Amino acid sequence: MDEAVQRLLDGLEKSGAVPSSATVQRLIDLDAQAPQLMEAVRLLREKVAASSDHASSGEQYRMDIVKLLMKAGRHHEALQEARVLLSTCSDKTMPAAIALMARLFTVKTADTDLDRANKLKYY
Repeated sequence: MDEAVQRLLDGLEKSGAVPSSATVQRLIDLDAQAPQLMEAVRLLREKVAASSDHASSGEQYRMDIVKLLMKAGRHHEALQEARVLLSTCSDKTMPAAIALMARLFTVKTADTDLDRANKLKYY
């Protein structure tokens, strides 16, 4: 399994401006370890920085980063990344960003305050 995860990370590093959602989902499905997930986050953050010309790929990379951070158990960091995504995404991506943010809030370790979660839901 570690070999498969390493191949996915290598592919993610070598891929161009192609959105990485399929690779990220495979990493999550393979139950990659936190250090491997954080390496994928690092690679995607580099792609976000390099994708300033293609806002839609940057948005997809940010969504993938949030998913990886959630899987790695770094819920507070995922929440911060999701807030940036929500603040910067296009109208086209907004529903998916809101759904991702809501999913993050349903993870009990992200925020156990039911009142805050309900306020976000109705926002």
